[in-house]
Amino acid sequence: MLLNVGDLVKMRKPHPCGNDLWRITYVGADIKMRCEKCARIVMLDRPTFDKRMKKLVESSKSEGEA
Repeated sequence: MLLNVGDLVKMRKPHPCGNDLWRITYVGADIKMRCEKCARIVMLDRPTFDKRMKKLVESSKSEGEA
């Protein structure tokens, strides 16, 4: 899946604060994301992130852009 900085993703399990929405802050070999409720920052390797991500809620880029 193609991810961009600023995308909002829903994870399979909620964070201990009770939220399951995360904002992507870095994309590379690892994915860095920030919890939307408590602002905790977590970095996961790409395979782990792909298994734990449920869906892309909001894209930072509009559908018309390349």
